[in-house]
Amino acid sequence: MGPFSKNRSFPRKQTLANIFSRAVNKVLFVEDVVLSDYPHFAPHIEAIVALSNAYRKQKAENIFFDYDDLLIYLEMLLKNHSDVRDNICSVYHYIMVDEYQDTNKIQAEIIYLLAGIKQILVQKIKEIHRNGIPLNQIAVLFRASFHSFDLEIELSRDGIPFIKVGGFKFTESAHIKDVLTHLRVLSNPLDRISWYRILLLLDNIGPKTAMDIYETILAEKAGYTGIFAVQLKSRRSKGMVRLKDLFSTIDSKPMSVSQMGEAIVNYYVPILKEKYDDHPKRTRDLEGRFPSIHALHRKKELEEELRLMYVASTRAKKNLFFTYPVQVYDRSSGMILNRPSRLIDDIPDDILAKY
Repeated sequence: MGPFSKNRSFPRKQTLANIFSRAVNKVLFVEDVVLSDYPHFAPHIEAIVALSNAYRKQKAENIFFDYDDLLIYLEMLLKNHSDVRDNICSVYHYIMVDEYQDTNKIQAEIIYLLAGIKQILVQKIKEIHRNGIPLNQIAVLFRASFHSFDLEIELSRDGIPFIKVGGFKFTESAHIKDVLTHLRVLSNPLDRISWYRILLLLDNIGPKTAMDIYETILAEKAGYTGIFAVQLKSRRSKGMVRLKDLFSTIDSKPMSVSQMGEAIVNYYVPILKEKYDDHPKRTRDLEGRFPSIHALHRKKELEEELRLMYVASTRAKKNLFFTYPVQVYDRSSGMILNRPSRLIDDIPDDILAKY
């Protein structure tokens, strides 16, 4: 530890190891861990970060791994090599996690990757396509448009082109556009339309004020940090202060896209609640199933759901697959939903195989 070994106020070796490990497991920068969990070591933050960098360099040069490295590289392997991930997911159909409540962020991410929670349909589509069926002859049917959002994300992530018929795509929903707009001005601070969308989300700011603010940002010639020069009257300043704080946070240190996204989401949540609170079913209905939970005790509606199921299931030309989440919480009823639709209960096993 060199010059730090005789400094009694400097953290001990085990404490340093704990700081470095906590940064990995929480997916945070070392300096963030020091400031949040070990604030009394803040005066030594530069030296601690330097030691962390030296430790990583030493491990890399000698091809050494500690336990945290096993987590880091396993996550990288599963994320960056879909063939490896698909292979593991196809072997292990069930994964039981003991003491799941004690898992940390990176462990939880590995669990989700291993479980292939959102990849089941994507794997099946790939398998069918490999067997010679063109993508334009493969269809996925949903009870409601928003049920497809998770699949849309996974298809896009895997580079599988798709056309959605009926409803709008996940990335076309208003709140997703709002979040993406913030990322756009980070990469292109001259994007006038994106700035307008961001600014018009703020209370007491209309088109004229938004245009004036954009002109101020442009005149500063400082990229998105030009927003720091904007001055507003007090009744309009509250939202602007929060927006400036967001860009200040992003500008203060290097961030990955996911970290920027997390900062933007934290900033945006209060706006989302205020702007879209008149659509309370937007997220709640995502927890529903087919048939809808609202139709279970109404004979006429249940018959209509059955009719829809019949129409959908007779569209397939050759093969038909029914899928359902293993477990989902329905907020409107407070129930845990964990069984396949009753509408397929009576189909004989020799017609509908279960796996």
